[in-house]
Amino acid sequence: MRGTLIVTPRIDDLSRQFGRVFDAMTRRMDEAFGVAPAAPASWPAINLWHDDTAFHLEAELPGFSLEEVEVTATENLVTVRGRRERTTPEGAEALRFERELTHFERTVGLPLPIEPAGVEATLTNGVLRVTMPKAESAKPRKIEVRALGARPSEAKSLPTGAA
Repeated sequence: MRGTLIVTPRIDDLSRQFGRVFDAMTRRMDEAFGVAPAAPASWPAINLWHDDTAFHLEAELPGFSLEEVEVTATENLVTVRGRRERTTPEGAEALRFERELTHFERTVGLPLPIEPAGVEATLTNGVLRVTMPKAESAKPRKIEVRALGARPSEAKSLPTGAA
């Protein structure tokens, strides 16, 4: 078996350990120089879908309280903002900070207009749910089909299946 490299679990474990040491060293350097770790640009991840009457957005915001989350909406945009501060109870001495200071803002464009006054948001068990009712102009509407050349008062319904 000349020229064959066999990777053993030991080498794999050593690689993971080096990765953890490097991550810890980077965090300590950031702390020493006062650099706050940046949240990924797409955090929090969101799900967005729609039905006939509304758009629906969900975002996971673990550890956020109602007071730390803000939702704003215009006719075609929804923005979710949040800010969590680092707190230590009065009279206590901080020994370790692993929970990051976090602030974020995500703005999502909507393909159809909504009624901003009707937007509702709830935060339950760390999941933000936003319901945005579609504007009347964006909802599907039934169109009357008439015979060519007939006046509206003369329009007749065709039997189902007739062409």
